[in-house]
Amino acid sequence: RTSLPTGGRVRYGTVANALTAFVDEPAGVRTDHAVRLTGLAPGTRYFYRVEAAGLTLAGGPGYFFTTPPAAGSAGPHRVWVLGDAGTNSAAQRAVRDAFVSHHQSRAAGMWLMLGDNAYGVGNDDEYQGAVFDMYHPWLEQVPLWSCIGNHETYGDEVGGKFAWDNIFDFPAAGECGGVASGTERYYSWNYGNIHFIALDSQTSSRAADGPMAQWLTADLEANLLPWTVVCFHHPPYTKGTHDSDWEEELIEMRENILPILEEHSVDLVLCGHSHVYERSFLLDGHYGTSDTFSGIHKVNGGDGRADGSGVYVKSAAGPLPQTGTVYVVAGSSGQLGDGELNHPAHFRSLDVLGSLIIDVTGDRMDVRFLREATPPHGAAAIDDYFTILKRSLSAPAAPSGLGLLPLTATSAQLFWRDQSLTEECYRVRLAPDGGPYSWLATNLPPNTTGYTINGLIPEGRYSVMLAAHNLVGASYTAPFQFQMPADPPPVTPMEKWRFGHWGSITPDGDRASDADPDADDSNNLMEYALGSSPTLGSSVPELLPGLTPDGRLTFTFLRQAASDLTYTVEFSSNLEPASWDPVWSSSGVANSLGYVTVQDSALIPGARRFVRLRVTLVQP
Repeated sequence: RTSLPTGGRVRYGTVANALTAFVDEPAGVRTDHAVRLTGLAPGTRYFYRVEAAGLTLAGGPGYFFTTPPAAGSAGPHRVWVLGDAGTNSAAQRAVRDAFVSHHQSRAAGMWLMLGDNAYGVGNDDEYQGAVFDMYHPWLEQVPLWSCIGNHETYGDEVGGKFAWDNIFDFPAAGECGGVASGTERYYSWNYGNIHFIALDSQTSSRAADGPMAQWLTADLEANLLPWTVVCFHHPPYTKGTHDSDWEEELIEMRENILPILEEHSVDLVLCGHSHVYERSFLLDGHYGTSDTFSGIHKVNGGDGRADGSGVYVKSAAGPLPQTGTVYVVAGSSGQLGDGELNHPAHFRSLDVLGSLIIDVTGDRMDVRFLREATPPHGAAAIDDYFTILKRSLSAPAAPSGLGLLPLTATSAQLFWRDQSLTEECYRVRLAPDGGPYSWLATNLPPNTTGYTINGLIPEGRYSVMLAAHNLVGASYTAPFQFQMPADPPPVTPMEKWRFGHWGSITPDGDRASDADPDADDSNNLMEYALGSSPTLGSSVPELLPGLTPDGRLTFTFLRQAASDLTYTVEFSSNLEPASWDPVWSSSGVANSLGYVTVQDSALIPGARRFVRLRVTLVQP
């Protein structure tokens, strides 16, 4: 944009001081300029200089871009995602700054804004402060894409266009891949092996048979790339600063647009609007309000983590319908909100500032939520993460080692050993002695090794079968027969935990409290106390020190609902045995599941302070 009407020119080349090629704008003068460069090589860095009326307006060694990789390229590809960022505030800068080191270590090839990019009415002045003055050097070097939000439409509309329309220049004619939409309000583009779609949940018709829905169907049917990512502003599932059960745009996108996305097996949907972070399980088929959500809507009800219950696995054999989508609300890149944060579709819900990093390499997509770099949290950190893999699937191997631990006269813990890497879920069938089988559970997460059976009859005889299931088929165990005792001996919570991991409650060998069978420097007692896996070395207890604004040491950990433990947080100035001061303790029924943050009672400016967690097993 220039203050006076003029013609524009862009000089460019692959060497910073030798910009031998140039392109002029079409004949005529204007104040808003767009220059299209053609014939560029894929995956190549080009330097450029912007000129008008013989003057250099922008240029130098920091002005460069890298063209998209060749079509279908396996990567690695990195995308940075910001939602509702445009507050022009310290919070927005903290989220921006958290990404600096990540971009320096591995540069993003593109970045994406999810709407509400500039508050409050999205006019030119607000965009100048919240976007153009905020994001250097990304704007000069990395392509920026966006969908339209509600705040983009609060300003003046001139000739059918808001400031958002004039600032961005998007491929309405399919110039960057995908089917031509005829409008910049919704469009698509390709990047390597990823197909991106930006939808308009604010100003366009959200009807199932509307122009946007018809274009979306055609675009998805024409897509041949293995990964598909869709963004729009209004989230279909949220219980943050907005509620998807009550708001028109959110309801209509869920009811009318999600069936199209899931029919074409879209992998990831990104939204903003709610100023929180929320991330779903791998889902399919839920188009109603939150009170109608159930386990049948979880294609995979696990955490999606390699060091947790297992990554989300989808078929690599093309976009098979209804194979699951992950939905992310990432609307906290500029301000924090609040809300109940309890939508049952979500695995993780957080009221913290941050942005998303998406990395795609071949058949693997890794998504991370990067918390802001600011007190009281201290350094930036990853607060959530998950992985989606595309695999050529076969039926999973059946589990082995079925065993049963009676907990009471009417309930028992079932144990098995996972023998497959490709199951999407486990299913449990139970039959009374001589009776027909019925389903107890149909969607247990992959890598699960236990399930509690309730409602049994004392001294009753039963037969149970277990299946590992994926898109290709299911593999069943042989029937396991058992009889419930009339009065089983009591089982402690840690004995139940041991049985769930090893199929035995005896505290010897690898099962001893002080043993460390996965060699991650955390013994079994600490793994039990903090909810990490004792058999997976990559699953380590989460212990988070921090500082308050006035300089006090804090300590955060995930307490388990373990009534047989006593948790004690202690602080010290010198690590001497007698110097540890117990500041906080919890035991018995007070141990509820959730994160606990304990603050140091001492404030000693300039002094070193230490903190530790002491866990004691209360013997029955």
